[in-house]
Amino acid sequence: MLWKPRQILIEAAVSTSPVTARIRDHWPDIPVRHVERIRDFSGDLGRSDLALAAQRGQSIKKCPGTTAYTCCDYYVLNLGIGCRLGCSYCFLNHYMNTPFTIYANTERVIDDARHYFGAHPARHFRVGSGEFIDSLDFEALAGVHEQLVPALSELPNVTFELKTKSDRVDSLLGLDHHGRTVISWSVNPEVIREREEVLTPSLAARLAAASRVVAAGYRVGFHFDPIIHFPGWESAYKEVVSAIFDLIPAGSIAWISLGALRFHPDLKPVIETRFPNSRLTTGELIRGLDGKFRYFITIRQQLFAQLNHFIRQRSPDVPIYLCMEGRDLARKAGVSGL
Repeated sequence: MLWKPRQILIEAAVSTSPVTARIRDHWPDIPVRHVERIRDFSGDLGRSDLALAAQRGQSIKKCPGTTAYTCCDYYVLNLGIGCRLGCSYCFLNHYMNTPFTIYANTERVIDDARHYFGAHPARHFRVGSGEFIDSLDFEALAGVHEQLVPALSELPNVTFELKTKSDRVDSLLGLDHHGRTVISWSVNPEVIREREEVLTPSLAARLAAASRVVAAGYRVGFHFDPIIHFPGWESAYKEVVSAIFDLIPAGSIAWISLGALRFHPDLKPVIETRFPNSRLTTGELIRGLDGKFRYFITIRQQLFAQLNHFIRQRSPDVPIYLCMEGRDLARKAGVSGL
């Protein structure tokens, strides 16, 4: 475990949940505060604390996508908020100064999923759990997906995706997933990982974990996101593509997404202050249609076309799609989509 909290706050509604029990057993020496609601706690709270809370809002929602760009019709399960993997470009950096929060009432999420997706049996849903939290970084600790994977695998119209940069897959290997769960990894060249993803496992470790879940019958996905433009990027990304296909059978890859670097303007000074070794803000960036900093469209087209070419050299059939880009750019880059 990369991180140990200063204190654990437990809401009354989840004081007896299995997730809470596992976490307390793991850290018996950490001070615990019991509260009715986290928001009502009057003491000092910050990023060094862990909160175990009840999910009271909408646990399933449509991926917000981004204004003026194409959405891939994705849904997300909101299982918590926070990440300790130290990626410089993460959108959480520019507004999160709150405790790392895990929603410990997993049964509520399962009930919501059964009701929501069961109401539309003729539709197929792609659903992911990695929007505000890394899906696997805390799985060994919390065991959330040990409950979710078997439960969601019973829904024939749902493909459940666990997005991660972690290599902690042990708890997933014996689960009944019925081929309806995809474990996916965000990937980048090692030079980028060492500079911009400082606390994450290496690419080799992530791919070794991917190989293990493939052996357990899962399909896997890979997200080249964010793709970083830097001197030598072509050869570096080609090496990543080669490493993937050298180890993972193409038939076990559910999809690969491509998404170029993009970030809210408010994140720029945070990156420059908290990550002095980062070079992200020195690239050729412009405000996109959604107001975020992005590479010039000519650079993005080059990035996507070249990655698409590298992948197609190894597999003509693996689905490739662009994340948060327009259809015209996808067409020009030769990316057909899902």
